Amino acid sequence: MLSAHDAWAVGNYFDTGLQAEQTLIQHWDGTTWSIASSPNMGSADNLLFGVSALTSEDVWAVGSWTAPQNYSKTLILHWNGVEWSVVPSPTPGPVGYGFLFDVTAIAADDVWAVGDAEISIGITHTLVEHWNGSTWRAVRSPNRGELPNALGAVAAIGPDDAWAVGSWFGPGDVYRTLVLRWDGTDWSVVPSANVKGGAEDNTLSGVAVVGGSKVWAVGAHGSQTLAERWNGSAWRVVPSPTPGIHQNGGLADVAVVAGSEVWAVGSYVSDTPRLATLIERWDGTSWTVEPSPNAGTSDNELLAVAARKHLQFAVGNHFAPRQSGAPQRTLILGRRS
Repeated sequence: MLSAHDAWAVGNYFDTGLQAEQTLIQHWDGTTWSIASSPNMGSADNLLFGVSALTSEDVWAVGSWTAPQNYSKTLILHWNGVEWSVVPSPTPGPVGYGFLFDVTAIAADDVWAVGDAEISIGITHTLVEHWNGSTWRAVRSPNRGELPNALGAVAAIGPDDAWAVGSWFGPGDVYRTLVLRWDGTDWSVVPSANVKGGAEDNTLSGVAVVGGSKVWAVGAHGSQTLAERWNGSAWRVVPSPTPGIHQNGGLADVAVVAGSEVWAVGSYVSDTPRLATLIERWDGTSWTVEPSPNAGTSDNELLAVAARKHLQFAVGNHFAPRQSGAPQRTLILGRRS
C-alpha cells in the first residue's frame, strides 16, 4: 500500500477456457478495488504470491508459471504506471524448478525476491534473486542441512540490511524456523527461535521491519500461531493467541505501522468448525485478537496484510456456500481508524 488511494493485491484465478490458473492483480484507487490486466507465460498455470510497490510507477509482483513438462519456473511482473509486463528471471539449479513467494523493493535498482528452487527430486533449497536496475540475478543464499529449505517472505530496512524467513526440514523429521539476513555483502543464517525446542513443526511465513533493531516474523508452531521478534541481538518467541476451542491456527503475514502498532493475519479453526479469518494486533505490550468478519458460511483465510496509520487491508480467499465443487473467491477486509 503506497497510500490510502493506491494499493495492490495479487493472486490467481481459474480460467475455464484454458483450464489453468492465470495471474490476478487488483488495484485500490481509494474508493474501489478493480482488476488490472496482467500477462501470463505459456498456457498452463501462472500464480502470483507477493507484491511490493516502490512508487505509483514502480511495482513488482512475483510467483511462478508452469512450463512444458510441468516444470514450475519463477515469474516476475513489473508495473510501470501504464501496464504490467513480464520481466525475465532465472530459475537456477540442476532441475530448473522454482517458485518466488515474496518481494520487497528498496530502490529502483535494489529489489529482492525470495522462494525456493529444487536441487533434486523433492528437495528444495532457498532461492534469493536481486534486481540491480536492469537484470534479475540469483544470489547465493545459505541453507540448513541438505533436506528441504524454503523462504516465504522478505523485508528490508535498507540496502545493507534485509531479512528473509521460512523453514527447513531438520532432525526429528520436523520443520524448524529459518531466518536469513543480508548485510550488504552476503546472506547468512541467523539463529531463530522454535517453540518446544523444535519438537514439532515451526514455520515462518511473514516478516516486517520496525526499525534498525526490531523485526517481526510470524507463522505457526504445531497447530498454533507463532510470533517472533528480533531485539537487535537475538530472536525471541513472543506469546500470541490461538482462538477457538480447537486451538488450531496460524499467522501468514505481518505489517508494521509503528513500534506500538503491528498487525498480523492468518486463519484458525472456529468453533463451528470452519476455517475463519484471524487478525491480531500488537499494542506495544501484547498480541490480542481483533474481531474480523467472514464471507458466507464456509472456509475463509487471510494470506497477507498491508497497514498504514489510518488504513489497513487484509487479503485472502473464501469459499462459496458448501456444495460440491464450491468455487473459491477473493476476500479483502479493510479497516479505517
